Amino acid sequence: AFPILTRGDLDRLAPGRVGFLLALEGAMPLCGRPGLLRILFRLGVRMLGLTWNGRNPFADGVKVEGGAGLTAAGRDLVALAEELGMVVDLAHLNRAGFWEAMAILSHPPVVSHANARAVCDHPRNLDDDQVRAIAARGGVVGITLCPAFLSGRGSARSDDVLRHLEHFLAIAGPGAIGFGLDYDGIEATPVDLPDITALPRLVGALDRLDLDEAARGAILGGNWLRVFRQILP
Repeated sequence: AFPILTRGDLDRLAPGRVGFLLALEGAMPLCGRPGLLRILFRLGVRMLGLTWNGRNPFADGVKVEGGAGLTAAGRDLVALAEELGMVVDLAHLNRAGFWEAMAILSHPPVVSHANARAVCDHPRNLDDDQVRAIAARGGVVGITLCPAFLSGRGSARSDDVLRHLEHFLAIAGPGAIGFGLDYDGIEATPVDLPDITALPRLVGALDRLDLDEAARGAILGGNWLRVFRQILP
């Protein structure tokens, strides 16, 4: 495996060759100092999430009642990340922070792992206006496997994943959809998708949808590769 640091590194991906892109989920290690992001960039980090549900010096997350969105330092951080060629991940931000970040970004915005709020009313999911805005800017939403985000219950199945996928297809089209499964960050999984060995089952479930090969390829990684090629240095 090798690190993905530039768009040229994406050309090295091939069957049997695995690349990885380092991401920081939540900017707390920066201790309120946007300039420290330059150090992480030199160390290989290429994706930045601003918060993880709560409040930090840069932004308020979805669990902060009456949250105010981005701080001045947060706005500076978004601008610096874009200048460096880092992907800015809007997952975990509250609505105010999401829209403030969208107003700053010129690169395609991404939400690495979230589902459709119209299908499951969870605060970590995205409403239709957010999804349409991401699609209009060429960004990507990664459908995730957290049962609470899929069904609102303690359990879920691949059928629930398809419900979210179908909703995103209806409002945004296949060019805005990917997967952000979050196997390393969730305590429970859909009962028929227990771990990464079940991914062929998830891919097979796409056969139930009316997708052509181009749309299927875009959803199964093509959209992420497109965005990375646009943003990475």
